[in-house]
Amino acid sequence: MDRRKINYVIVCCVGFVLMVTFPVGYFFSIMASPWQGIRQMEEDYNKNKECIILVKDYLIQSEFSSVSISGYTGNKTMFVNCGDVLIDSAKIEEAIEQLFSRGYSSVKKSGNGISFARWSGKDVSKGVVYSIDGCVPDKSTFDGYSSNEAAFDFLTKIEPLAEDGWYYYEEDYNRWEVRNRSN
Repeated sequence: MDRRKINYVIVCCVGFVLMVTFPVGYFFSIMASPWQGIRQMEEDYNKNKECIILVKDYLIQSEFSSVSISGYTGNKTMFVNCGDVLIDSAKIEEAIEQLFSRGYSSVKKSGNGISFARWSGKDVSKGVVYSIDGCVPDKSTFDGYSSNEAAFDFLTKIEPLAEDGWYYYEEDYNRWEVRNRSN
C-alpha cells in the first residue's frame, strides 16, 4: 500500500472517531447538571460571596417579609407582596446584576431565610440559603407570599455549608413525589 492510501485511511479513521465522540461527549455535557452538589455550590458561593452578602444584608434590613427578585434585567425593582418596589441602592443593583450575570436565577426572602437559586431546570432548583433566625431553613423559607401560595413545595435536601448560617439546598419535584407518594 502506498503512503497516500495509508494517510487517507488514517484521516478517515480519525475523522470517524471525532465525528462519533464529539457529539456523544457534547450531549452528555449538556445533559449533566452543572451543579452536582454541595461542594460545587460552596465553591460558587465563595466566589460570589461579596455580592451575596450585600444582597442578603439589604433584604434583612428591608421592611418586607417576602421579596422575590428573578429574571433581573436591570429594571431596578423587586417584587414585594403584590407589586414591584424600587431597589433604592446602586450598590445593591450592581451586586444583583453581577449575580444574575454569573448564573443566579432568583433571590427570595421568605419565612426564616433568604435563598439564592444558582441552578434551576424544569423541576429542579439548587442554591444556597441563609437562615435569618439561626434555625435550619425549612419548607416555609421556600413558600410564596402567603401560606396558601407555595412557590417551592418540593425541598428535598438541605445541608450546612462551612460558614455559619448558610445552607446548600435542593428542591426536586420528582424526588419529592416519589418520597411522598405513599403518604
